[in-house]
Amino acid sequence: MTEDSDRRFHHRRAATLSAWASLNDQGERRPCTVQNMSASGAHLTFPTAAELPPRIRLEIPQLSLEVDATVAWSRAEHHGITFLWPRHTRQR
Repeated sequence: MTEDSDRRFHHRRAATLSAWASLNDQGERRPCTVQNMSASGAHLTFPTAAELPPRIRLEIPQLSLEVDATVAWSRAEHHGITFLWPRHTRQR
């Protein structure tokens, strides 16, 4: 068991998916690889050490997925993110 596994709500599955991380509103994008992911987040790896802002937009073309995320942790080129799924409001 890893140090983070007991804190996870959703099981993460191994993946090797090419992705893009949009870092700001000016369109700065960096390529990255999704190492593993779950319904609540993912582990990203960049080609070199990268400093990320607190919030990014992740695009995974293979899954036709674009989602906003917050950065949960960072270690050089490795980063853990938490997805910010839209909240659905109940209509009456």
